[in-house]
Amino acid sequence: MIGPFWLIDATLHLHALQFDHGDISPDNIIVDADRINFIDLLDIFPGGGRKPYNPAYAPTDYDNLPLAERDCFAVAKVCRDILVASAPAPRDSSGIQSEIEACIMREPGVYRLDRILDAIQKFLSTPQVARPTITVQTKAVKEVCEMVGDNGVYHVGVFEDKNRPGIGRLTIGGVRKQLILSIDLESLSVVWVGVRDLQHSKFVFSAQKAIHMLKCSLRLVPGLDKLSEFVDMLLAIPAVWEALEGLAGADVTLRPEATAIGTGEAPPTESIWKALIAAEETTLSASKANGFNGTFGRGGGDRTTPISKSRDLMALPPPAKFKC
Repeated sequence: MIGPFWLIDATLHLHALQFDHGDISPDNIIVDADRINFIDLLDIFPGGGRKPYNPAYAPTDYDNLPLAERDCFAVAKVCRDILVASAPAPRDSSGIQSEIEACIMREPGVYRLDRILDAIQKFLSTPQVARPTITVQTKAVKEVCEMVGDNGVYHVGVFEDKNRPGIGRLTIGGVRKQLILSIDLESLSVVWVGVRDLQHSKFVFSAQKAIHMLKCSLRLVPGLDKLSEFVDMLLAIPAVWEALEGLAGADVTLRPEATAIGTGEAPPTESIWKALIAAEETTLSASKANGFNGTFGRGGGDRTTPISKSRDLMALPPPAKFKC
């Protein structure tokens, strides 16, 4: 199903740029890895008299139709050819086939490529795997937006904001939309939120530059920004935390409430040890004031270990026996 998906997405991208092809057929399509390239570019520009076209991928009333509708018809026929030539799908693909036929028959109100695209996305989704649904409230959207993931995952990336020093950009991208969070690297607070539509080339870029795959369903609802829990969840992902450290050029201290709930990952061991060290140091002075001699042990002091702020607790020898 990936072939029809990329073909439809590329055609919609071409139309969004206010260009029409007018003679789409297998002879005018080149597939390069995950890119779709259209050739026979002379059809894009108006004028120059009657242009040749492939009658096998054109409706009978070709001359009376706008170029965009010719493209829709041709792409639907190419998608049908791909399905016919492909091995039978292990799951029911009748939803895709019905949308393709509706486009070819040019049913009123159904003659749209995005309906085929939605049917393919529904087919590629994996409802058998239960994933948590995360709802994010933000004023960046005016209506409820269900972000479509890339086969059930979102691509998480961290980038430097070259226009604003001290700000990092945390992106969460699906197939067609991307959530952008501008993060203050010192306070780790959100200073700006945005949602943008993703063109095919931008989607490919975000997927290639992703540092983490977030497995969930993401739902955006309009309202005042309430992002702290979502941001804390993202900051608890080790790859995100390390990337922000790299941008800041120093250690990034996670907020105490930051957890990895919803990501399926535990906080990094390093952050846990940092918290333990901080707690140990805060009680050290009080212990000395009460006559504590700087050692601890079991069984009347038969095993003692000096405590010092300069000593790395990670290097302490393990106890002789653990009981849980």
